[in-house]
Amino acid sequence: MAVNGENRYLEFEKYIRQGGSREKDKAILWKTATGLQDVDRLHISDYLLQTAKEQIEGKISITTAVKRIEDYYGENTDRVESEERTKEADMKET
Repeated sequence: MAVNGENRYLEFEKYIRQGGSREKDKAILWKTATGLQDVDRLHISDYLLQTAKEQIEGKISITTAVKRIEDYYGENTDRVESEERTKEADMKET
């Protein structure tokens, strides 16, 4: 399910409000970092959002999250223009 605009940041809010201290701290960092992309009018991809959630939940490490994003864009070279904008946002993220 695609999550657009401000709804993406609500995904992090649930961890901030309901998560333990580790989840809360990770969610705050992801929310801050992804929110900074709005300054450049860039929006993160659904893939980055899902990867971030897995990292917040402790399913993967931050190193694995970064590697996944790098691999995702390295493997997928046939992108439409809108995907290039999410790539720019996601790669600034990592």
